[in-house]
Amino acid sequence: EPGFFRDIRVMDGAQDVVAKLAETYEVYVATAATEFPNSFRDKYDWLAEHVPSIHWRNIIFMGDKSVLNTAYLIDDLPRNLVTFQGEGLLFT
Repeated sequence: EPGFFRDIRVMDGAQDVVAKLAETYEVYVATAATEFPNSFRDKYDWLAEHVPSIHWRNIIFMGDKSVLNTAYLIDDLPRNLVTFQGEGLLFT
């Protein structure tokens, strides 16, 4: 439903961690939005507000994260790490 993702609070320290990672790595956000089309606008607006250091070009809306060809994937859903070819890190 629209608005579901828009009001999620930022976890303590998350913005600092993203900034620190960006000092060494090119950081992208790959978010599974196609399964829940109403989430597109909410997720984009949330990222723009809370993590403005990630440029819009580095935000990827997708369905299947197994197509990502990156060294690392930090994800909160274990099934996304099963088919990932790089190093998967489960975010809990």
